This record gives sequence, structure tokens and C-alpha cells, in this order.
Amino acid sequence: MEIVKVGKMIKEFLSQCRTKTYASGAEGQKVDGGTKYSIKEDDLEYRDIYYDQTWVFEGQEIIFKKEKPVWSMSYRGSAVEGSDRNEVFGFLQKILREHSDEVRLPGNKKYDDGDWRYEDKCEGNFNEFSGEEKIYKNRELVYWMKYFGGEIS
Repeated sequence: MEIVKVGKMIKEFLSQCRTKTYASGAEGQKVDGGTKYSIKEDDLEYRDIYYDQTWVFEGQEIIFKKEKPVWSMSYRGSAVEGSDRNEVFGFLQKILREHSDEVRLPGNKKYDDGDWRYEDKCEGNFNEFSGEEKIYKNRELVYWMKYFGGEIS
């Protein structure tokens, strides 16, 4: 059995896929009550599927190389009740488009845009990590998401 190592190419592919899927505002495919995005490029494939109702969502990103899963990230979060979901998720999509190579990956990040602030705190490395991102509007929490993931070997 061939062991596929996760490396720089996988990180770059992940960043590109995040920008082209949910962050772009594109409509995903409806599957089993969820929303799915999928991109194939050469021997790599990215899949993101999530489920949501009104406030809470849960999902998973997976990257396959040569049809074998090599990396994944599971996530769960929510817009805070009473917040404007369209505004909150619109700001999140903007952050994901502009910083797809940094967010939801190890390290601490903060981005401010007027009344908005995005914070992401993540421990570990690309092969094993966990973190939480938060969005504030006028210093009030309006969104949170916890995530974890890493290499599948």
C-alpha cells in the first residue's frame, strides 16, 4: 500500500479550493440534506460537505490524493441568535477569500474591517491541529466555530 504524505502541494490545493467553493458564494450541490462542494484537479480531490438548520452547522473538508483520503478537517459552529446571518456569513466568506492560505490553520490570526473583527486561534501543525474562529461585530460575538483535523495516514 502506497503511503501519501501531506505537503506544500496539499496546502496550496486546499487554499485554492476554499476560495473557489463556499467562500466564493457559489451554490453547492444539495446532498442528503446537506450542501456539498467538490473540486478535482489532476490526482487531487477536495470535498466539503456541511449540514445546517437555522443557526448551528457542522461539516467536514477532506482532501484525496489518488482517490485515498490524505487530510481532513471537521468543524462545528453557529451564528449567534439575533445576529444577521447574511451579514455574518458574508463577512466570513470575505475573510476566507482574502486569507484562505492562513485561516483555519495553525497560528493566531486577527483581521479587522470597520465594525467587524475575525479571530482564529489554532494549535498544532498542518498534520494535526485544533482551533476556534470567532467573529465580532461592534465587539459583540456574532459567530463561532471549532475545528480539528490533520493528516490521514
